[in-house]
Amino acid sequence: MTRPFPADPHTALRRLARPLLAASALLAVASGTGACAVDNGTARGVPAADAAADVAADPPPGGEPPTATPAAPPADARPTAAPSPTAGRQNPPPRRRPDAPARPPAPRKPAPPKPAPADRGASTAQEREVTRLINIQRRRHGCGAVTIDAKLLRAARGHSADMAARQYFSHTGKDGRQPWDRAAAAGFRSRSVSENIAMGTGVDAARVVRMWMDSPGHRANILRCGSGVTAVGRAARGGTAYWTQMFGGR
Repeated sequence: MTRPFPADPHTALRRLARPLLAASALLAVASGTGACAVDNGTARGVPAADAAADVAADPPPGGEPPTATPAAPPADARPTAAPSPTAGRQNPPPRRRPDAPARPPAPRKPAPPKPAPADRGASTAQEREVTRLINIQRRRHGCGAVTIDAKLLRAARGHSADMAARQYFSHTGKDGRQPWDRAAAAGFRSRSVSENIAMGTGVDAARVVRMWMDSPGHRANILRCGSGVTAVGRAARGGTAYWTQMFGGR
């Protein structure tokens, strides 16, 4: 169950971060206690930062189609006789023409790459690395480490996969749900839910943590000592990575 938003739930922040190696990336942050939250998502202003480009090429098309090689025409198995001096001249037996080779099938065009589906299993190496790096930051600032929650993992991965599949960037899903709505739908119950998101080319675990720590709103979510659990979900479409990080209260 969620609580109603405060009087001004749509406070927006917009900030231009310094360039990072001349490639683009986007950030957005949302946080709340219960259902009371400040939504600084892309729809209402998103801080931006640059990241190194790492564009993954589409998979190469299939190989050359096989070509059929016609077999040599079959030799006539029927015997031929030399004409006798008394017999009339015989016509040679007819020969069969070889069958024309079959035309090879036209090659199929490769299907465009699809975004990676949301994995419902354990965290990937990159997702775990983000959690490890944010725990380093939390300890430096006097907060306890957060542990990975399986329910938040489902919510975070689902949102990243949805953004990649539908090519949008926002805390508000295409179905209108907010981070705490997605957490509740995944079975997570807490009075406090917050979320960081990011997207861009060449944005790996170390880069996305640096981007978040350089943004005041994202940094506040990471360093909220009241959070006890977290989850990171990553999805990709082409060369663009979509990251969602969620935190929950103890």
